[in-house]
Formats: sequence, structure tokens, C-alpha cells
Amino acid sequence: MYCHKCGKELDEDAVYCSYCGASVDGSTDATDRTTHYIPYPGKSVGTALVLGFFFSGLGHLYIGKLARGLCIMMIEIALTVATVMTSSSVLNNDYLTYDEFVGVMIFTLLLTIPAFILLVWNLFDVNKLAKEYNDCIRRTGTPPW
Repeated sequence: MYCHKCGKELDEDAVYCSYCGASVDGSTDATDRTTHYIPYPGKSVGTALVLGFFFSGLGHLYIGKLARGLCIMMIEIALTVATVMTSSSVLNNDYLTYDEFVGVMIFTLLLTIPAFILLVWNLFDVNKLAKEYNDCIRRTGTPPW
């Protein structure tokens, strides 16, 4: 299916053209939504993934999921701070026995595993949400959230 106004190819279930904002059914009614239509730009899935990789939660902020992004950021920061504090206790203490050293290293590893799992889940989630956001923009012309 093609837009009657700009000629661009559209999705079959599109209601409005994602390029020019014209109604797919061709209505020109004065109360039609397209008279005030300002197209929303889609969100780059790649940008969301890169942001989410370098700092967990930032990709969610980019696509507009503020509460989820801030929650992920706080959890990641707490895990990172706890990991750094336990690791630095080993580096700053010359009098640890072997058993104490092993215990601190195991605890540090146990803090690192959830941080890694959170990072991987964050990337899968932001990928799914960015695609959902773009799909909703193409179908309805407005963001989903």
C-alpha cells in the first residue's frame, strides 16, 4: 500500500503515513487528525542498545521508559558500588588470611553475576521496547507511552 499524498510505501495496517502524516483512507475532513499531525521520529534500536550497553538503564531513558530506566540504573549502581567496595577492601588490607581473601573474592563474584545478568536482560528488553515503540509510531502516528 502506498500513501496517496507522498507516494511512500506504507505498512498494510498503517492508519497514517509515517513520512507525511496523511490519513491512509484519504479523508480530508477538517476535524481529521492529520491537520494537526506532527510526525514523531522513531527511535534507533542501535542507539538504544549502545546506550544500554555502556550504562544500564540509559537505553530505556532514550526510548521514554523513564521509571524502568531509573530503576535499572539504581540497581546497577548499587551492585557496582558494593562490588568496588568489597574489591577495594582486599586491595587495602595486607593482613587478610587466605580464607578471608577467598571469602571476599567469592562475595565479589556473587555481586558481579547479578550485575552481568541485569546488563544482558537490559539489552534484550531495550531492543524489544525500541521495536515496539517504532511499530506503534508506524501504525498510529503517536508514541505508545
